[in-house]
Amino acid sequence: MLLDKLNIIKERFDEVSKLIIEPEIISDQKKYIKLNREYKELNLIMVKRDEYLALLSNKKEAQEIISEEKDLEMLAMAKEELENAILKLARDKSLREELGNNSRRVVESDMESKKIFNEYFL
Repeated sequence: MLLDKLNIIKERFDEVSKLIIEPEIISDQKKYIKLNREYKELNLIMVKRDEYLALLSNKKEAQEIISEEKDLEMLAMAKEELENAILKLARDKSLREELGNNSRRVVESDMESKKIFNEYFL
């Protein structure tokens, strides 16, 4: 569920990134400022998203190595990596909370940005 939200937010980030360089948006300072503010908020979420995805990837990779590896040294390293990823995911409750809270703000600002987009491009 969180990953689905993050993917939706990523799509919106990409959309806003394209919008803020459009001449029609740049020429309207009020709308440009709103989109730029949204871009900054989304960018913070994208940084946290990348951290979260890296932890999930590390966890998955370690689990795969543990299930397939025969070398004891590699197994020990993979187990340590798995433990670290699990601990960081568990400790980083604030990351999940921050991502969840920011996603609500994004929905609100997304509605305003869609109005701007429709006004200029549709």
